[in-house]
Amino acid sequence: MTPLVLTACMALRPAPPTLRPSTAVEVHFDSPRTISLSQRSAGDTTVTVWGLKGRVISARGDTLQLMVSRAITDPTQLHRGFTTGKAVATVVRQPGITVFREEPDRVMTTLTVLGTFVLILVIGAFFAIMHSNY
Repeated sequence: MTPLVLTACMALRPAPPTLRPSTAVEVHFDSPRTISLSQRSAGDTTVTVWGLKGRVISARGDTLQLMVSRAITDPTQLHRGFTTGKAVATVVRQPGITVFREEPDRVMTTLTVLGTFVLILVIGAFFAIMHSNY
């Protein structure tokens, strides 16, 4: 599989209570939360967000430490937000906070691969027919 296919065919699933380091996650808040983002080069920044995207650094009990790649500032556009670089945030799981794990969507990946294969066959057949008339 190419990274393009896998990237296009990702799904968010509710995360289990225990998460391994480097697991890709999204954290959604029912209401905006003020979060402290720590960066080595820029120090600490406090932001109010509706969610975070990133990877798990560590998970102990209800506490997740995340390497945040994106902070979501608009609840209607959860796929957008501002890029945080390599900021670290700590999130404590509690009511109103939902953690999702990003994983490949097997059905969409299979359909994408099959669709690509069929498209290649159709294009190949088209060119074979076009060149057979000469």
